[in-house]
Amino acid sequence: MPYITRNKKGEIKAIHATPPLRSKAESVAPEQMEEVIGFLNSSPNAEHSYSYMETSDLEVIRVLEDLIDLLCEKHVIAFTELPETAQHKLSMRKKVRKNMEGFDALINEDEEGIF
Repeated sequence: MPYITRNKKGEIKAIHATPPLRSKAESVAPEQMEEVIGFLNSSPNAEHSYSYMETSDLEVIRVLEDLIDLLCEKHVIAFTELPETAQHKLSMRKKVRKNMEGFDALINEDEEGIF
């Protein structure tokens, strides 16, 4: 779900794939999508569009990882059927994510920092 931050005039100033930690953002309601699309299309050099796509790519990557895990669990595909480089990258990400478990408890989102 996209999130937007607004300037003092109430205009969209940025679009985020996840809620930003350092500024207040609102989730985009379906009726606001036209405004969001207008903001993305009005940007010179499509800077905002690229920024949003880049951030949302990170979320999509996680969705794909979860989808691959699910397909393997349901025996629709075998992990070993994936190319070796894909197996290696997915395994490394899973190891890093496992090592990071618990770190998110250190971040207090209300305080926007480590406590």
